[in-house]
Amino acid sequence: MKNKTLTSVFLSSLFLTACGGGGDNANNGNSFQDKEKLDYTKAENLELIYAPIINLSSINGNQLIDTITLAESVFYLIQGGEKAGYKAFCRNKEGSFNKSSQNITLNKCDLQYTKDGIIQPISEEPMLLSGSVSTQGYWSQNNFKIDTTLSQFKVEVDNEITTFNGGKSSLSYYPDSTPFKYNIGQMDFTWADKKHTEVYKLTNYSFEPWSTQSITKGRLVGVTNNKEFSVVFDNQIKFGSVGDALAFYPSFAEIFIEDTYNNKNAINITKTTDYQALIRAYANGTTVAGFPKIVSWEELNY
Repeated sequence: MKNKTLTSVFLSSLFLTACGGGGDNANNGNSFQDKEKLDYTKAENLELIYAPIINLSSINGNQLIDTITLAESVFYLIQGGEKAGYKAFCRNKEGSFNKSSQNITLNKCDLQYTKDGIIQPISEEPMLLSGSVSTQGYWSQNNFKIDTTLSQFKVEVDNEITTFNGGKSSLSYYPDSTPFKYNIGQMDFTWADKKHTEVYKLTNYSFEPWSTQSITKGRLVGVTNNKEFSVVFDNQIKFGSVGDALAFYPSFAEIFIEDTYNNKNAINITKTTDYQALIRAYANGTTVAGFPKIVSWEELNY
């Protein structure tokens, strides 16, 4: 799973103080049948597994969480932005959007808005948004909860396309504060460019991002390079400072990934000294050739 698409997009929680409509969770799964199972004995295959999982555990640059935040912000901009002096419109003539009391629907819209007569684009470069978003915010047991459903929510930037289907719930202390916990029962998503496609199904995902640590659990099924894998993961990552967290330089890391087809296939990544990571990998209980190995966390920072 690449992490280029959302590097310069509008990711503000400005509009999360409003409460929108809700909706049923999407369940538009992708087929993972009849695919070749990924071979754990081949070292080059293992990055296909741990790269997206590290991204799903990242506090900064988490493509899934960034996309959900984008979708929620766009929802509130279109649904209630005018009350706060904002007006949304598509920068491209062929783009469009519409809204109802429950959701918004976009069609290849390069979205921008005006505030106090000044035009602001959602993205510095052209970004086409399509699909439907519904979200609802409300108080639940002294925390603010936001339930969001994405249906064929598509982001197109620079010949890269990401598509998301599923629902999430998040908890925060206040309506306009960053959530401290995300729960996703199921989210199907794809990443594609002109030459390559990656397909994923994420289930039972729990993500707790704090300023200097994250706790992540879940199951990920993926198809990339026409090879399929299915793993569970349980990760804890800590950072010495907020700056290290943003740069993804852990002071402590325990990333454990296990094959659901054979629990003797596993990947374990821990922190060593000097911002380096120690990767251990096992195929049917035997250490994979080329492992253990030490790499810079920069190489794992997707």
